[in-house]
Amino acid sequence: MKQLKRLLNAIVDSGKFSWIMAFFFSSMFLIENKWFGKGHLNAITEGAGMLDMNFFNPPAEIFNYLQIIGEPGREAYLILLLMDFCIIASLFLLQSTFIIRFLRRLSLYESYEWLLVFPLIRAVADIVETVIMIVNTSIYPTVVKPLMIITTTVTVVKWISFWVVIGVMVSLLFLNLVKMMRKKLA
Repeated sequence: MKQLKRLLNAIVDSGKFSWIMAFFFSSMFLIENKWFGKGHLNAITEGAGMLDMNFFNPPAEIFNYLQIIGEPGREAYLILLLMDFCIIASLFLLQSTFIIRFLRRLSLYESYEWLLVFPLIRAVADIVETVIMIVNTSIYPTVVKPLMIITTTVTVVKWISFWVVIGVMVSLLFLNLVKMMRKKLA
């Protein structure tokens, strides 16, 4: 974790935040586009969407989804799952660097650097979810129920940690705004 914090701080110190934003928006374009992204998946599956965008997917729902989208849908979904790694990495960098920047502006980084664990939990859960969904999709119609149960669990962990990160970021933004207002009024 210390090496990861050092890397994240080096990224923030380098002033390359615009590169992180570009990486994030490029990743979003890749996954959202109509040619081979979500738009394509929706077109060939009559709007089935991406399963990992749901908060909770019981094993039966995962199996039904893989069945309903058919072979062309599973092929398109595999491509999306592979592109998901770009979103995972870019979102992790974006969330972590925002938290570092907000904490530094408040002079609270040393005391609250542990908040970086939340984007990390989200990213790790998302990676595990994506890898297992790649396996589940690739071996369909074979069902490995423990894998589906793990997928269900890490999806919930991913979404809970995502919303915790959003809460942390909004709170830190608010504290930064209060600090700026106090400075202007002083």
